Amino acid sequence: LPAAAQVNDTAIVGAEYAPITPCRTVDTRKGGGAFSNREIRNYQIAGVGTRFESQGGQSGGCGIPEGVVGVEASITAVSPDDSGFFRAWPSDESMPNATYMNFARGEDITNTGSITLAVSGDDELRVRNFGGSAEYVIDIQGYYLTQTDPE
Repeated sequence: LPAAAQVNDTAIVGAEYAPITPCRTVDTRKGGGAFSNREIRNYQIAGVGTRFESQGGQSGGCGIPEGVVGVEASITAVSPDDSGFFRAWPSDESMPNATYMNFARGEDITNTGSITLAVSGDDELRVRNFGGSAEYVIDIQGYYLTQTDPE
């Protein structure tokens, strides 16, 4: 995140990255099953609770505090049955035109990058699969803490 940014109508005056031991928040092979073409799902990334296990993630969550504005995530497409692409964005915003990852039929592939999250609610991340059916794994390596402008 830039030193000064606008996230969900909140002025962000600084951000600090907090690395963590990589932790799985989503594994569709263990919860939810493969995505079909154009399927959209919402996931909890921060906080605690029983939902992580139903997403195929680590039981209880990864210790990411609620209210973080972003994470560093590795997302893997597993066993896609055809080529396609994947998008990820904050659940309280419109889907972007940018693609997070492209994949080819039968190719397991991982992309790592920063993803902004919705700062409220249990569904901080929305994802969408385009093209071939695929399983997905989301591992988090760190998160972004912010301070808000006291104006």
